[in-house]
Amino acid sequence: MVIEAMEQNLLAVKLALKNTTRVVNGSQNTFGILGYPAAILMFSIVDTIGSHFRKSKVQPLMMLGCNSVKISAQGDQHFYILNSEYFNLNLGKDDIKAFYKIGRNALNHNSLIGEELTLSATYNNPFLEVCGFSGKGKYVVHLNSFYNACANAITLFKLNKDTIFANSINAKMFPKTKGSAV
Repeated sequence: MVIEAMEQNLLAVKLALKNTTRVVNGSQNTFGILGYPAAILMFSIVDTIGSHFRKSKVQPLMMLGCNSVKISAQGDQHFYILNSEYFNLNLGKDDIKAFYKIGRNALNHNSLIGEELTLSATYNNPFLEVCGFSGKGKYVVHLNSFYNACANAITLFKLNKDTIFANSINAKMFPKTKGSAV
């Protein structure tokens, strides 16, 4: 069920990132991609993967600077997964908190993009970019690259699902039917 949900979210992201067309009064108008819903779904994938390592005995190596960290609490700590082999970033703690706050919570719960966040329909490495200034554009989400990173993270999650689910406190909430977690 978790993997199926993430795969469906990723499919919805793929559709949202294609150029879309709307018909108004019989005329077709191209109006670009659906960046907001795509970002919401991709940040949800990050949150989902990270949540399965919360308080887990088996966690991927995640770094904040020179320090190894573990996901021990809810919320922004789920985003530490960005600094692991699942997403291959090297963000600072404050930047992880910022992406969680303005890219996940504000966007998902309040439909606000956040004053420092910019969504870009581009490919870039890193897919979550921290620029050296404050204000609009300090944090840039390169949506097409983020999509690829989420696809790779889901593939890795699927490869490790048995170990992840055996140690996940979230998995304890799954219905007790065969195959319900996948």
